[in-house]
Amino acid sequence: VRAELFATVQPLEDSSYHFRPGEPQWNRGWCVAEILLHLEKVESAIARGLEAAARGDPPPPSSWFSRLLRLPPRWVEYRILKASAPRGVRPDQIVPKEAMLSHLSELRQRLLETFARVPEGSLTCYRFPHPFLGTYNVLEWIELLGAHECRHLKQIREVLARQGHFSNYR
Repeated sequence: VRAELFATVQPLEDSSYHFRPGEPQWNRGWCVAEILLHLEKVESAIARGLEAAARGDPPPPSSWFSRLLRLPPRWVEYRILKASAPRGVRPDQIVPKEAMLSHLSELRQRLLETFARVPEGSLTCYRFPHPFLGTYNVLEWIELLGAHECRHLKQIREVLARQGHFSNYR
């Protein structure tokens, strides 16, 4: 998914990178730059969770509700359920495309290196909560990361299709 995401975004001109759909029902009005920033913030949060697991920190507390509710991570990919992004992962600035793609690459490398340091026993035992979907273990968070990125790749393609120049993205 990451390779597809980069292949879709890399050739964009600034006007396409910053294009904001006019209607709010289209991806909450985010432009491609804001979607990428959201992806960066989510991946950073997941990386922090993995770093805590790698250090052997105690898992963060989770509510009874998040322990009870556990939607499969892959469900995130299917854009049936719509939810507003939590405040901490909402885009709040525009980062130039090349800088954002570079940062996303560096962040992914950091995440993979951290994942490799997580003790094998913690991969399925160490759990931390998602704001809406329940509590996931480390392996499920990695699966969720891919599904989340796939979801937003579809969203980026919708934004590009709304411009009329990218009808093949529908």
